[in-house]
Amino acid sequence: MPYQSKLPRSPLRPEQMLTTQQAADLLGVNKSFIQRKIDGGELTAYKLGKPIRVKYRDLMSLMTKVAPKPERVEQQRKSLEQFNNRKEIEKLKKQEKINE
Repeated sequence: MPYQSKLPRSPLRPEQMLTTQQAADLLGVNKSFIQRKIDGGELTAYKLGKPIRVKYRDLMSLMTKVAPKPERVEQQRKSLEQFNNRKEIEKLKKQEKINE
């Protein structure tokens, strides 16, 4: 049976506390990503009982800082497109040499 997220069903409030697994599920990342952000001091963590928790507000604040800028995404897309075009050209040249 696949893993099922245990995110709260009601809308999240800014002060709501989430476990590191819930935070990871919410962002679509691995739990270790959240842990690295906590260890690096980029995300404040609270130990309430056994699980470590983070505030939803802090999580969203972090994501606005680390989210890629649109111009950077466009630059990466163009770079990847150029790389793929070069690969296609190389492949065609190899095929031409074989056909000669």
